[in-house]
Amino acid sequence: MINLGHKSGELGSLSSSELRNQVMALTRLYKPEILFFPDWYVHYQDDNDIYRVGRMAEESPYGGSSLFLQEMSYLGFPGTAARQYYFFVPYRPYRAGEGGEGQAVMKQVEIGAVLEKKIAAIRKMKTANAEWAALLSARAGRPLDADELVGAFLTELASTVGQRHGMKFAEEFNHLRPVTGLPAHVRERAR
Repeated sequence: MINLGHKSGELGSLSSSELRNQVMALTRLYKPEILFFPDWYVHYQDDNDIYRVGRMAEESPYGGSSLFLQEMSYLGFPGTAARQYYFFVPYRPYRAGEGGEGQAVMKQVEIGAVLEKKIAAIRKMKTANAEWAALLSARAGRPLDADELVGAFLTELASTVGQRHGMKFAEEFNHLRPVTGLPAHVRERAR
């Protein structure tokens, strides 16, 4: 997991182009086959960061050409793009009518074996977790531990999604499948 160093709730101060360029630069450096992003098309998500990151994610596939971010090409990082994109809803299961349109399909994955690793990774998001714990502590009228809240929430979410699909713990993804044929960064050099 790579953290770009942006604070939760403050992505509105960045342009989507700047955020997209940062992700595309990392894509050129690490050449991932698959990228995961929050799904910005789901309904009623009261989180502006999901919109910003999701919008950037939707723009990033066309950045696989060496003509995009040419300064990266000059530095020896030619164009490349991930072949598959997985979008997810961070706070709840998908609802009917969300996801699976066009070339996308809905996928469910059993995550029981990796749930503790996921919880540990999300616990590292200290700014967002502390803010969430403070909000819930104020509502409860007593102090609540952020790490305990994260673990309980993610376990309940994975259990809820799992029950919908006959699994103990699961996660749902709106999977944008690979487009057949050669990617744009290969075709541009074809003769």
